[in-house]
Order: sequence, then C-alpha cells, then structure tokens
Amino acid sequence: MNCKKGLWSPDEDQRLRDYVLKHGLSCWSAVPAIVGLPRNGKSCRLRWIIYPRPGLKLLQKRRQSCSFRPSQGTSKHLMHL
Repeated sequence: MNCKKGLWSPDEDQRLRDYVLKHGLSCWSAVPAIVGLPRNGKSCRLRWIIYPRPGLKLLQKRRQSCSFRPSQGTSKHLMHL
C-alpha cells in the first residue's frame, strides 16, 4: 500500500477527527483503512496527538497566557496547568 507523506489536507484532518470522536481511540494501525486515509497508523496517531484533538488549542492558549517569573520558579506554574 502506498502511504502518502507530507502535509495533511483539511479533509484528512476532519476524517480522522470525526472517526476518533465517534469511535474513540483504538488500534492505530487499523484506522487508515477504516477511515480511508492514504496514511499509515503511526502517521494518524502522531497527527491526532499533535493537531486535531479537541481542547488542545485551549490548553495551548492557557499555557501561553501563564507568565513565568524566575523568582517563583516554573514548577508551581506547571502544577496548575
């Protein structure tokens, strides 16, 4: 099977997101065949971890808004994230 490499299209992102939200996390090596993506399971797993997870942007914004002061140390801030 030829696996596509490179950038993910918005359609591929949406298909992966829809599948995982509907069926949950399962065997990543089976996901591309079920969803019809020209990718391998590792690529799908990494894409889910890195990009289309719901709530990920909210967490990134929260981390960016938190200012770290050297006098307070970073461990106190990280415990609240």
